[in-house]
Amino acid sequence: MTQTWKDKWKSINSKFRTCKSECVTHYRSDDQCKDSIEAVIADIWNLKDWLINDPTACILKADINAFLDAEGFNIRACGDLETKQKHYRVDDPRRENTELIWEGNHNHPSGLPVIFSVTRKYKDSDSTDHWEDAYELARRAIEEWRKFLVRRGFLSEQVISRNVVSISGLVSLLISGIRKAIGNIQKFLRFKS
Repeated sequence: MTQTWKDKWKSINSKFRTCKSECVTHYRSDDQCKDSIEAVIADIWNLKDWLINDPTACILKADINAFLDAEGFNIRACGDLETKQKHYRVDDPRRENTELIWEGNHNHPSGLPVIFSVTRKYKDSDSTDHWEDAYELARRAIEEWRKFLVRRGFLSEQVISRNVVSISGLVSLLISGIRKAIGNIQKFLRFKS
């Protein structure tokens, strides 16, 4: 059986869960964390080729490139990392100088130390280095792909990756929180009167 872009999408989500385990929740070693980050970042970037070359997808290369240029900032950063891993350097003038480096002096929102960070040196800015957690970069890039796939009709809005929360899910949480707060205010006002 021939693999399709759907298999690559499943692989991305599976590797992201492994990355979360290796780097955030059950950290075991620097090498395993680095390997899992590099694996998920490579698959995130390579999904574009799967979508272009898979006859079941029927997406033009120009459409993918237009999406990446307009909305795929985090995917492009993953592309810089993958290209650097494969070819040693990134020399495309359209690309950023993005590196995966060792940086362990800040914390992930989970409270655990960040093992690898990503730094981007923007050529068109004030030359300030921008640092971020590689895991968070991967999470945002996956979300960019998910939105693209939903808009194209390849994923339904209900098919949400385990790595992200849908807008409708956030709205539901917000509404239930507001209802609970209103209920508590009403109880408080009844108690006071």
